[in-house]
Amino acid sequence: MKKSLVCIKRINIVLIIVAFFTSCYQPKEGCLDINAKNFDVAADESCCDEESCCCEYPDLKLNVNFPLFRDTNLVFDMSTPYSLDNKHYFSVDSIAFFLSDIYLINEKGERFSVSDSVLVLHANDTSFIKDDIALIRRNQFEYSIGKFQYIEQFVGMECKLGLLDEANFIHQDTLSTSHPLANKSEKMYQGLEKGFNFFRMVFHRDTLLTSPSLIVINDNMMDLSFSFKNPLNFDRGDDVFVNISIYLLNLFETVDFGIDSDALIGEKIKQNLEKSIVTD
Repeated sequence: MKKSLVCIKRINIVLIIVAFFTSCYQPKEGCLDINAKNFDVAADESCCDEESCCCEYPDLKLNVNFPLFRDTNLVFDMSTPYSLDNKHYFSVDSIAFFLSDIYLINEKGERFSVSDSVLVLHANDTSFIKDDIALIRRNQFEYSIGKFQYIEQFVGMECKLGLLDEANFIHQDTLSTSHPLANKSEKMYQGLEKGFNFFRMVFHRDTLLTSPSLIVINDNMMDLSFSFKNPLNFDRGDDVFVNISIYLLNLFETVDFGIDSDALIGEKIKQNLEKSIVTD
């Protein structure tokens, strides 16, 4: 009987101790998404709900450089005279174009994009659109596209040169001044009805300080598709970088600055765009 009482007392003591520590234990809240930068292996409860989330995700970024042409380390220098035939020279004052609707492609052909969105004002309403737009310019080399939540081995990228209608026909002044669509220095925006220039270049013929020529493309988007030389690998939680080269001299292949009109030069540049933009 005494042994039974002792056992019961011991059990009661154990239960009291367990109850004490259980009542003192506070579950830890944190990010439970293993693809996030701040994934917390020690967390018990998710910090995310319908209104907010503490998880921080890597960025999808584009690294852009401007070599003269393929297989060279020489960089295209704005306002420097160049020649394709050693007779007629030209120089480029500025170049800018939009890349948007950007997807990375895995080995199965599945497409993955960023999760960001931005509120825009159209003629009669507002809406959220996918915010994966980059305004590529000669004086900028790194572009953050948005938050990227996927861990895959990617073999290629697809995007559009230009803008979808939902991003093209908007009120520019309602956006944050840091947004690519809010840029005014490159003179891409033509107004609510006309939208944006998708591609804009200012250049001079020969070395004379004559009136510059203007090439714009604002009618049709161009689908671009790239295959990476090597699969794109990155560690969990790291930003994802895609390297892009734009061979500016290749844009002017077949152009004859001696006789071609500005309109014809614009058509030739448009035809050369796809093969002049490549991923490394």
